[in-house]
Amino acid sequence: MMILFWYRPQMSRLELIMMCMYYPFALTWAYMKIKQIRGYNETLKDDDGTEMVTMMEDYDVTFTGAKLGLDLADKNGAVTVASAKGENAGTIGAFDRITALNGTTLASLGIKTHNALAAYIGSHPERPLVMTLMREVRGPKSVVAVPVATVTEGGGLEEAVPVSEETAMVISEERGSIFGMLGI
Repeated sequence: MMILFWYRPQMSRLELIMMCMYYPFALTWAYMKIKQIRGYNETLKDDDGTEMVTMMEDYDVTFTGAKLGLDLADKNGAVTVASAKGENAGTIGAFDRITALNGTTLASLGIKTHNALAAYIGSHPERPLVMTLMREVRGPKSVVAVPVATVTEGGGLEEAVPVSEETAMVISEERGSIFGMLGI
């Protein structure tokens, strides 16, 4: 039995059949997955080719009327606005997340669903009501320049040069060695 698995000069027909079926399937799947990822990455760019990034922005909306004019929904474990009507319809967008009421977060109020939020707002009729919401904002990805400073033997700093990649502090005597570049 050991000789059967230890050394075989030729592969069996079953191994050949499985290999001929597996590798084309695996390579086709990998090609399609890479194509899908590249397609998604293209959606992160603006029309002129500028790479875009999605950030979350907080904003406050004040309600003075008795009715808020909001249709609420639960999305990904958060209370979101499905649609807005009334005085703040132009400010609030669809699927903006509600994070706080009058400066108190929904988590600290114990509100996890849109039904609980509607019940809380209904039981607290006092106005004005300040609601903090969070929305996705797309903007160009920017490169941040981080200054790199060199520490002298006396403990002072030499001039800082803005470089986008390096962020290490290098002692002046290690400047020429490979260990100084690695930060060791």
